[in-house]
Amino acid sequence: MNLHRKTERYHIPLRCFDWHAEMKFTNLKDRNGKGLFLLALFLCLMALLLEPPMASGQKLPLLETTKDTGAPSPGKIALPATDEEIDKSVAQLESRLTDLRQLSSAATETLSTTDAGLLIATPDELRKRQKLLSELVGTLDKNAEILRELKEIRKTNRERTAETKAWQGFTERPPFPISFLDNLRDSILAQKLDMQTLEVRLSVANGELQYFSKSLKESQKEVRLAGERFQKSKGSSAEARQRWLRDLTKLRNDLNEAGTASSETQRLVLEEALADRKEYLNFLDQKLNAAEKVSPLSKTDLEQKLQELDAQRKLLEDELNQTLKKDADAKKSLQQIRDALARVQGKFAPGQQPAQKQVDELSRLQSLLGAQETFTDATSAKIEILKGMIRLLDIANLEKVHPEQALKLGGSCAEPEREGG
Repeated sequence: MNLHRKTERYHIPLRCFDWHAEMKFTNLKDRNGKGLFLLALFLCLMALLLEPPMASGQKLPLLETTKDTGAPSPGKIALPATDEEIDKSVAQLESRLTDLRQLSSAATETLSTTDAGLLIATPDELRKRQKLLSELVGTLDKNAEILRELKEIRKTNRERTAETKAWQGFTERPPFPISFLDNLRDSILAQKLDMQTLEVRLSVANGELQYFSKSLKESQKEVRLAGERFQKSKGSSAEARQRWLRDLTKLRNDLNEAGTASSETQRLVLEEALADRKEYLNFLDQKLNAAEKVSPLSKTDLEQKLQELDAQRKLLEDELNQTLKKDADAKKSLQQIRDALARVQGKFAPGQQPAQKQVDELSRLQSLLGAQETFTDATSAKIEILKGMIRLLDIANLEKVHPEQALKLGGSCAEPEREGG
């Protein structure tokens, strides 16, 4: 009974009794109780002496998030060639995501322990590990979503390729009504807007690729150094902590590897989508040009269309102005959060463990900063898209008064005037 209470008090790992459990109890029964007690006490004292001091509290599970496979460089990443290969890649990502989510749940439980100060990692390091796990899950999930999008892109491209090859001219007889031409122009405008959105996404993907590629080079060096520190610490009281720090460094490297692969995959997918859109856009342009040549606009039709375009432009301008205001407010809030974060960090005394209240406030501000940065990036991207839509409408307005169309308009204006006379 006393021995049991003693092991609970000092959290002695069960492995210190493994040798004791393997002994032949038939022999032990023949010994007196005093000898048994001294033997067990000796084993427990040895365990206490050999156990790393920082690890004597609650055991913290080490993270084996990935195997040391080494991520391919962006130049070696290729998209799956078939739908079957896409499905296989997505299934592999989903399997890894399942394992990571389980690790993330375990890490969350560790954060809630009341003995966090006795662990081989500081509370800030535990939060950092949880943050890295969450980001890794999000990055791999995004990669799987990109591959699913690739499957849909290729399906749409096959359908449009078949449509292009099958088209042999209009079934209706010219001249075509303005509604017919407007439908073609709307299709072209939709393709251009879609392409502009893809170009914005491609720009973001290129930026992420540069960021993760640079971070990967740094984290690979950190993994090597952390491995060396761990090897040197073997057999010492610092071994458990150095192992944990090495695994934390590997987790950061895993995130950079996944981010590099995901960003490069997204870049390749978006480039393929843009190439497909350009081909289909050329096809729609050819159809519109063929229809316009045999369908001169009347003055009334032209004025009506210009009014519609002006109304659409006004709506876009109103939305743009509202978004610009939101963007300014978002950037102001972002700067305020950064200032607050800097003030909290400035209160940390060098070489001293910060108070739990300070750590909680720092974690809260870091989470708030990430969310605000995402919101600010989204509003900035929306501004660029709205500006592009307005430019496209201006181009559409100019096309209505193109010299070639103006000649057609001049010929069609005489007839209404004669009817009026």
